[in-house]
Amino acid sequence: MKTLIYEIPGKMQGHYDTDKKTIIDTWSILNASFEEWKSTIYDVGIMDFVAKNGATTWITDTSNATGVFDKKIQQFREDVSAEAMAKSGIKMFFTVMSGSAIATLSARKTSKAYAGHGNMQSISVGSLEEAFEMRDKELWSSVTEA
Repeated sequence: MKTLIYEIPGKMQGHYDTDKKTIIDTWSILNASFEEWKSTIYDVGIMDFVAKNGATTWITDTSNATGVFDKKIQQFREDVSAEAMAKSGIKMFFTVMSGSAIATLSARKTSKAYAGHGNMQSISVGSLEEAFEMRDKELWSSVTEA
């Protein structure tokens, strides 16, 4: 079951899929200001929510998005939120790439910012379905290796 947990009206909605233990950000316009983004996502205690609910996967879906992320958002992700996300229990961060070349370039920078923090993997994919397939395969592999 998906539950809306945050929103930047007209730009992005964030849902939590309780069955898949996954946060899903669905963007339509990447041009949110740093203040909008930080107050909507980060300042509401999302990392505490992740830890309390056992979320292991985060998907940023930019497949239908246009625009670019604010440079301050990108820098904050690199400096603060990537490490916090890994510490909160996120094991896999997926970026679903946009059909827009400019949005894709911006989203790739985000994907790179989340790579290499703790055990968290950061993967760029072509669709939400691909993200879930890779997630399920990885989780299955980790169960069979144990």
